Amino acid sequence: MEQQREFSRTIRVKEMKGLGGNAEWIGSEEATEHEKNLLAKRFNLSEISSMAVSYEIRESQVLGGGYDVLCSLNAQVTPTDCEISISEEFDLLVAPHGTNIDDIINGDIDIELLDENNSFDIGEIAAQYLSLFVYM
Repeated sequence: MEQQREFSRTIRVKEMKGLGGNAEWIGSEEATEHEKNLLAKRFNLSEISSMAVSYEIRESQVLGGGYDVLCSLNAQVTPTDCEISISEEFDLLVAPHGTNIDDIINGDIDIELLDENNSFDIGEIAAQYLSLFVYM
């Protein structure tokens, strides 16, 4: 049984088909109060007062059937007794379902696989990066 994700925002690739060329899909998502509370509990934080991710998605010029994703994560979090601001960008490559990640050589970028429904969860990816930025 798959664990329920606290900040789930699924991107369905079929909705992006036909972008063609250099077209982009641009969006943003903001965590609700309930989601911020659940994420704070998950990452052992006193509070997350704000969390938002914006993203640009383009068809990859490097990997056929893949997508280049540029994300910007902005959050205000309180690990213990002082609030910290996070404003970080990160890139990732979203590869087609079934791709052998070992066949993709790119040490500078994280790779996510599309699921069996040709989707990926930008919210969960942002949540994982939030944890990395807080504790690095």
